[in-house]
Amino acid sequence: MKLKSIVLLCLGLLIGGYLFANYSTKKRKTKKTTVAKKKKKKKHSTSAAKLDAVSYSTHIETNGDTIQWIEAQLKWMNDTQRIGQLFMMPAWQNKDSVNCRNLPELITKYNIGGVIMMQATPQRHANKLNYYQSLAKTPLLVGFDGEWGLGMRIDSTLSFPHQLTLGAIQNDSLIEQMGIAVGEECKRMGIHINFAPDVDINNNARNPVINDRSFGENADNVIRKGIAYMNGMHKGGILTCAKHFPGHGDTEVDSHADLPVLNFSRNRLDSLELKPFIALIQANVPSVMVAHLAIPQLEPDEKTPASLSQNIVEDLLKTELGYKGLVITDALGMNGVTKNFADGVVDVKALLAGNDMLLMSKNVPEAFNQIFKAIEKKLITQDEIDNRVRKILYYKYKAGLNHYQPIDMKNLQQDLQSKKHIELIKTLFSNAFTAITSTSIKESNTKSTVAIVNINGDSLSIFSKLLLKNANVKCFRINSTSSSDSSWNFLQDSLQNYSYTWFEIHKMSRFASKEYGLSWASRNFIKQISAKQNCGVILFGSPYATKYFDDCKKVVVAYEDNSFSQQALADLFLGKTKSKGKLPVTSSSNFTYKKGNELNSQIQLKENVSDEESVAELVGMNSKILKKIDSIALNGIQAKAYPGCQIVVLKDGKMIYDKTFGTPTYESKKPVKKTDLYDLASITKIASTTLACMKLYEEGKLDLNKTIADYLPEAKRTNKKKIIIKDLLLHQAGLVPFIPFYKDCMNKKGELDKNFSTEKDEDHTLAVAEGLWMSKDYLDKMWDKIYKSDIKTPGKYVYSDLDLYFMKRICESLLKNETTDEYVNRVFYQPMKLKSLCFNPLEHGFKKQQIMPTEEDNYFRHQLIWGYVHDQGAAMCGGIQGHAGLFGNAEDLAQLMLLLNDKGEYKGKRYLKKETVDYFTSKQSNVSRRGLGFDKQEPNPNVASPMCKSASVETFGHTGFTGTSTWVDPKYNLVFVFLSNRVYPEAENKKIITMGTRTAIQEVLYEAMKK
Repeated sequence: MKLKSIVLLCLGLLIGGYLFANYSTKKRKTKKTTVAKKKKKKKHSTSAAKLDAVSYSTHIETNGDTIQWIEAQLKWMNDTQRIGQLFMMPAWQNKDSVNCRNLPELITKYNIGGVIMMQATPQRHANKLNYYQSLAKTPLLVGFDGEWGLGMRIDSTLSFPHQLTLGAIQNDSLIEQMGIAVGEECKRMGIHINFAPDVDINNNARNPVINDRSFGENADNVIRKGIAYMNGMHKGGILTCAKHFPGHGDTEVDSHADLPVLNFSRNRLDSLELKPFIALIQANVPSVMVAHLAIPQLEPDEKTPASLSQNIVEDLLKTELGYKGLVITDALGMNGVTKNFADGVVDVKALLAGNDMLLMSKNVPEAFNQIFKAIEKKLITQDEIDNRVRKILYYKYKAGLNHYQPIDMKNLQQDLQSKKHIELIKTLFSNAFTAITSTSIKESNTKSTVAIVNINGDSLSIFSKLLLKNANVKCFRINSTSSSDSSWNFLQDSLQNYSYTWFEIHKMSRFASKEYGLSWASRNFIKQISAKQNCGVILFGSPYATKYFDDCKKVVVAYEDNSFSQQALADLFLGKTKSKGKLPVTSSSNFTYKKGNELNSQIQLKENVSDEESVAELVGMNSKILKKIDSIALNGIQAKAYPGCQIVVLKDGKMIYDKTFGTPTYESKKPVKKTDLYDLASITKIASTTLACMKLYEEGKLDLNKTIADYLPEAKRTNKKKIIIKDLLLHQAGLVPFIPFYKDCMNKKGELDKNFSTEKDEDHTLAVAEGLWMSKDYLDKMWDKIYKSDIKTPGKYVYSDLDLYFMKRICESLLKNETTDEYVNRVFYQPMKLKSLCFNPLEHGFKKQQIMPTEEDNYFRHQLIWGYVHDQGAAMCGGIQGHAGLFGNAEDLAQLMLLLNDKGEYKGKRYLKKETVDYFTSKQSNVSRRGLGFDKQEPNPNVASPMCKSASVETFGHTGFTGTSTWVDPKYNLVFVFLSNRVYPEAENKKIITMGTRTAIQEVLYEAMKK
């Protein structure tokens, strides 16, 4: 026993000595680093690691479904397939590298975790991505470098303003709105993570790689903008990434070409470069991208970039800053990282440093080879790799890849040209424009004769064109590199005739090394003019270029040179907006961070140029051609097709035409007003009843494949019981077109029976016309006639008002205690502030003088119908029915149609799902042109169409018996409304149809777009 005790004691001392020595060695190694380390955590058991690995921050709690999906994915993978999940490879569409050609093999053989989509067209991007996803056993996480949206990489898509432009905006909520828009567009393209925002602080004007990708030089501004942009993209449905950790803003070396060195103290790094990353980590940014930067204060080996440094990735980012999200390398093919390390070695070092995902490896097979060697050498364990894979799978789950759906190719290009997003781009530019005016200049209250000099523009700019049309200006153009001395001299002489000159400078460069694209000749010329005359400079480029214009009295920074910025700047110069932006960077002592004030452009507007004409030009419509509408409308009045009308046209959400013509009656001398209400007749079908159906459908309350009897029990005993709801909306249920109910209430002399009264009493409560009421009990007899009516043409298209009688009744069976008109008013009209849209306008406070009269009825109500619905059946239902009864003016109706053009969204609020609008407004019938409730373009050229020939097949809308029509063409973001009272004084007047007035006016709109 004694000997055994001695042996055990010796063995214990040996083991203890080994552990102490090993601990001391590790401790000495730790002291050599400049970053303080915390004690390493003990290895988790596999089960404990599951929860820890997939929880990227303490605020996230993974549920059982998440864990179950992650473990199910991990379970079937072998070691090679698990390692493959660590790689995200480029999917180029216009390059032919080895990895591009071998991408399908990388997906199928190595089970790579994701792809980063590069240059392509939308269709090619979508087709390729659907193909790559079809190959993947584990759904691919799709990344994208889209700091200013899809346009950064994908052709024919929208480019939002660059981040330096956003840095000038004072309203951060606009940045969040942009994030939402970018997120929505990325999601539409099957992208899950956008490698944005860039939260580098660009405090070096000579930075060749970050530059305008940064929000600017001020850390707090970068933080606010970065968080706003991040939050917006999250709301838009995608993941985000803060880059380039630990800060790439203060360098004059491009890490794509070489390895930049940041020789800053730790105090400097903490107080500047690291601040935005700490803030975004606290705001729960899902991922961080690590840069290829040498930072001696953090990593003593100057050949080792941050992306390969354990001191920076593992110790600083993960341990000291406590970051638990996804850590991604910058592209591993960049010279900043490949300069000192071979293929494959780079990947292993990045993995050992603590990165979770390896972006754009140069050689995947060699990387696998090196990783397996590292496992054999026990530099990293398979358990550690598995935990990183769990984290990647967690974010795939967050991105919705547990229920992967291919990209829908239908209307793809159209969806990526959202009118709402285009307007947001213009708004962003409008809020970014920065005017700096010398305080020594005394502004004149009188407008001046102004010259606009275009320097380096290929032709007359959009900005100049809009000023020429709307203001008293003279435009000149000169090229700073090719123009002769005589050209400069001639221009100088010409400018003496003007009291103010604005120089608009185009084709600028973002690089300080190229002097921002400003030639000495142009700078010198502007300096000479500035010394003698009043002048200002417009920079369609970098705010850093302001340093060349310290002598100028006014400088306006437009930041970028594109159609959106030029259109928005024209609005500023024409006085429609104000300059609100502040410089996001400092370029000189005169042009410092946060400087900016209001602009007095000195421009005098032309007279008799309407706002609509000006806006029409802004959205690409020829205002002169639009004037043809006037003559067509007036010709209709002269021919007595109608006494008066309203016409409203919206293009890209802007009012480009809003006019009234004529008088309420031929005898009246009072002109029609824009606020006058019209009987919309059958437009009621889409502007009220179908809207209710759409909302109830998307809420799951209305099933279009059910029958009438499923919703209306009384129908079970009739021949209507098997009619499908969808067939009612398509007008192919076989119902008769209409029933003249009023005729059954008349004797042979044409006198109304006891169901009607000239006084309102307990029985007669339904107002049919002025001084005429109907018994509410007669409604039951009307429905009895409807149920007993024949079904003549089931399955064929026969337009019938009765279809919408049923739809209103079905909707109200679902609404229980609310009528359809009350429902659409509450859900749509009121929140949209469409005050003129209503049934029975006289009961809603409108006076007869505000309403257009309709027919001189000498067969039923024997009076001029004025303020009451013209349709007899709707009138007998108390003025409210599914097919008729709605009143309104053209402006409000246009806004309602704009809601449908914008896929269910209006002024930032969503009223209907995009999918609902697309479904109801697209062609749904095999036997007609119809959508669900909506009329459509007639595809057969031999059959008359309700709209003009140039309208696209996507167009939808409706016409009304009283002489109304409204059409939405989403292909062109075009809304058209024509309202008239052509049934005055008699409904048999069909001149508006035989003259083709409505379609002729609509055709002008397409002609104006062609210019």
